[in-house]
Amino acid sequence: MEGSPIAVADAFEAARWNAARGKEGRAIAAEAARAELAAAPWWLWWNVLSLDAPMVAIAWALVFAKSAAVEVPRMEIAVLGLVVWLIYTVDRLLDGRPGARGNAGAFGLPLRQRHLFHRIHSRTIACVAAGMAALTAVLVLTQIERQVLKPAVPVALILVLYMAWVHLGSGRILARLPKELAVGGVFAAGVALPAWSRLGARRWEFLVLTALFAAVCALNCVAIEEWEGARGRRRAAARDFSSGRFAVGLAICATLLAPVVRLRGEFSAIGAAIAVSALLILFLDLMRERISADALRVLVDAALLLPALAILAIH
Repeated sequence: MEGSPIAVADAFEAARWNAARGKEGRAIAAEAARAELAAAPWWLWWNVLSLDAPMVAIAWALVFAKSAAVEVPRMEIAVLGLVVWLIYTVDRLLDGRPGARGNAGAFGLPLRQRHLFHRIHSRTIACVAAGMAALTAVLVLTQIERQVLKPAVPVALILVLYMAWVHLGSGRILARLPKELAVGGVFAAGVALPAWSRLGARRWEFLVLTALFAAVCALNCVAIEEWEGARGRRRAAARDFSSGRFAVGLAICATLLAPVVRLRGEFSAIGAAIAVSALLILFLDLMRERISADALRVLVDAALLLPALAILAIH
């Protein structure tokens, strides 16, 4: 059924007006995003540039290697850091896409400075990430030993499927599986893999420690989701999974297991470090009303990093 020329012209004019308003709105949003980034404190760029997760991964990979008394090549640790940086960068590029589903990505929400930065500079960051991905692929094929690559393949496959499901699917792996648990598990598996693949005996104890580390990584994600969601639209949903109760339970569990789980017949400080991290996150949760959202985002990652650095410094 055809419309009259006047109706068609009116519809065309309305469409052109809406498009102009859309472009103007995007321009205003871009300017606001640039202003917000310009006002960001210097210490927040550790998070904005996706440097926090690689540093946590490298530090804990070294802790696992020292606790297991195994030698992990430095190049392998460097590749781990590159891979983690690429994963988080790609996720934030997908989060920052205009029209992305609810601005909800695999590793955090709502849309904040880290996502705004990747939206504004998406082309430049994508080019840098592509170059880093090519370098990482060369290093993986030439520097990583087969005994590490073999168990790394299923971990990488799970990660790819997870990110595809989050960004292209419904955002949940299973009906009752929070994505924070999935992120914590995959992150911990990748971090522990270099040491685990070289451990000949007592692997069950190493798996217990890895599970505890996965739990504290999940706690980190839960806290971020809860604190940032409580300031946005997901306040009610954030109450379903309290980071405070999670932190208390994990700290108690890690403290009880720390004297029991031993690697190579020696006391492992990993359990104690995980308990300290959980208690630090609990402290941040108790103080969250007095700390800015940006500071909480940085401090919750520092709560994971500092105990690992302390172990490395002591040993």
